Order: sequence, then structure tokens, then C-alpha cells
Amino acid sequence: MSTLTNTLSLPRKRDVNGRKAVLLAGKIWFLVATPGLWVFALYIFGFYGLTAFQGNHARWAEALPEGFLPHDPVGNGALITHIVFAFFINVGGPLQFIPAFRRKYPKFHRYNGRLLVFSGLVA
Repeated sequence: MSTLTNTLSLPRKRDVNGRKAVLLAGKIWFLVATPGLWVFALYIFGFYGLTAFQGNHARWAEALPEGFLPHDPVGNGALITHIVFAFFINVGGPLQFIPAFRRKYPKFHRYNGRLLVFSGLVA
């Protein structure tokens, strides 16, 4: 005859302090990262956007190893696509994480999310 022993399993107390710490860390990260993303989006628009509107793609060589190459339409198309969708990701991405914004503008939130997923796949 064998003897079975049952282990006593006590209900685990919720780690409230750990949960609060993670939520606080997320909020701090958001407050630090979002301005940086938006400043980078301003740089993308201010440098790449304005020089493109002026037709001065040659200036892109200042920031990129190859820049805009007149004899490379496929590479230029890929570069422009990457830059445009990077702009959308940097501007729209943080908006997805603001609960009040999601509640107040649910339709915008859905379309912005779709654009972000598409941008992430394309860029």
C-alpha cells in the first residue's frame, strides 16, 4: 500500500506593488519616448519632406550613405516609402496608447491602428 501526500496549495497573494511598478514604468516610458518620437517625426518632415518638396533630393546624401540616386528608381522608391511610413509610425504610434484618446476617437483609433500595422509591414 502506498501513501499519497497532498501538497497544500495556498492562494497566492496578488503582488499589488509589482503591478503598480510595472504600470508606473510604462507611463514613465511613454512620457519619455513620445516626445522623442515626435521630435524625430518633425526631423523626418523638416529634412526629408521639405527637401523633397523643393526637389532637392541631393541633400539626402548629407544624412544617408547613398542618399537619393538619380539612376536607381527602385531604390529611391523603397527609400521614400520607408521614410513616409516611418513618419506615420512615429506620429501615430503613441496615440494608440492613450486610453482617453481611444475612448474619445474610436474610429480614428481603428484607422490609425490599421495604418500603423500596414506601415510596419511596408517600412
